Amino acid sequence: MEKIIWRVEYTSLPRIKKYCKKCGRKSEFLSSKLFRVNANQKNLDVWLIYNCSNCKTTWKQELFSRVKHNYFSNEILDKFSGNDSDLAHYYTMDCNHLAKAGFEILPPSYTLTGKHIDIYTNNGFKNNFEIHLISDYQFDIKVISILKDKLRISNSRLDYLIKNNKIFCNMNKKIKKCKLQKEQIIYLTL
Repeated sequence: MEKIIWRVEYTSLPRIKKYCKKCGRKSEFLSSKLFRVNANQKNLDVWLIYNCSNCKTTWKQELFSRVKHNYFSNEILDKFSGNDSDLAHYYTMDCNHLAKAGFEILPPSYTLTGKHIDIYTNNGFKNNFEIHLISDYQFDIKVISILKDKLRISNSRLDYLIKNNKIFCNMNKKIKKCKLQKEQIIYLTL
């Protein structure tokens, strides 16, 4: 069985869809990659600032609320205060907790890197592949849409492979229900 690694590389940031008071409707909010830190006696609050894509109204996503001032190292506090872009990128990408709170997350754009598998030229040989799909973040992206793009196959061809158990994932669910995780394995037999 040939082991292949496909890595998901993100080319944009996720967007949050929520009600904008100024627009009077649901709008997309984009991360400004800026933090707001507020000190109240010995407690700290930290927010990540988002802007409405239509009217630029700000929304503060709460990251930490009423934590003791010694909860963070001085280095992390300096990064929050200095609007460190890497830290802001991490908190913007790690937004699944917002989906649990009822916000609609619009996944970022991505590309896939890794070896291409040409399923049409197997020359009569039976080929088995163990595809490791790796992502730094989890998003509500269907694995079958990733497979369809990377394998360059039609819906009908993908359905044929699924129906004949030639493609499946290591999760205990059908591949059509699998969502992108930080790492998962897909098995493909041609």
